[in-house]
Amino acid sequence: MPKKVESFKNLPILVLGYNRPELFNDCVERLRSYELKNIWVSIDGPKNQNDYLKIQEIKDLCRFHKIKKNQILFSKKNHGCRNGVNMGISWFFKQNIKGLIVEDDIEIDKNYIKKINFLLEEFKYNDEIFSISSHYEFKDKNHNYEENGEIAFFKSPLCRVWGWASWQDRWEKHLAVNKFKLTRNPIACFFALPKAYRTANTALNLALCISGDIDTWDYEWNFSHIFLASYSLTPFGTFSLNHGFSESATHTKFGKMPWKKMDNIISTKNNDSSKIIEITSKQISKISSSTGFNITNNWKIEFIKVIVKIVNKKINIFLNFKKL
Repeated sequence: MPKKVESFKNLPILVLGYNRPELFNDCVERLRSYELKNIWVSIDGPKNQNDYLKIQEIKDLCRFHKIKKNQILFSKKNHGCRNGVNMGISWFFKQNIKGLIVEDDIEIDKNYIKKINFLLEEFKYNDEIFSISSHYEFKDKNHNYEENGEIAFFKSPLCRVWGWASWQDRWEKHLAVNKFKLTRNPIACFFALPKAYRTANTALNLALCISGDIDTWDYEWNFSHIFLASYSLTPFGTFSLNHGFSESATHTKFGKMPWKKMDNIISTKNNDSSKIIEITSKQISKISSSTGFNITNNWKIEFIKVIVKIVNKKINIFLNFKKL
């Protein structure tokens, strides 16, 4: 018998935004057109007067779309792409035991949201599954990833954050892991990584995130996945789009959208089970590199690279000091 799952219309969905009222409105309108009722909003604070005016537009849109006041968080000051996002997600998961997280430029297929709703129920007590992703672009064209019209899933060591879902307890574990394992010291970050992921670039990036020199949140989220040997349940298909490749973007300002359409949608009629298949080491390597967590066969050489980077940085600081 299929499992009884609460209607996807009540699935908690967090929309993260900042100063893009047009994208925010498009995102909420899509979700409303899917008849989704439980929308939450977290908007980072302004950096300047123009941001302030844009955020006032977003406040008006929240009223227009009749989003409940207790489900809206507007920050008074700007916290950035790391702290602002972390604050918004933490606020969301303090009040919801599960949920889907989208940034204002992300579109997710309606039927895939239905699938996410089912998966959140199916795997809620499976600590091995830390999150659910919504896209995968490295399919082998010679391999059949469907069975009886149902797309298969695989356990990815890393989460793809263009539309993803998780649970309150996983997010709390993530916060605890990062608090006790990551520091501004690249050496500490290096040895916190599992051996296969101990590369100089990953360790340095994690340390720079903690210090605030890199303003992004997802490195730490994915660190929690690999540190806890947990997975992001990922479909063999692309069921999300990013509409944020523009001048108003932060991390996708100069890039091009890697895919312009979603795959043919999965069936939601057979939601009593989810087929999970294995992926190759080559596919894992592609996912890892695309998320900034390259795999290495010789972490000792990578450690030497970390030391060299630290020494060079200290030398540059010393030389700049002497010029003063």
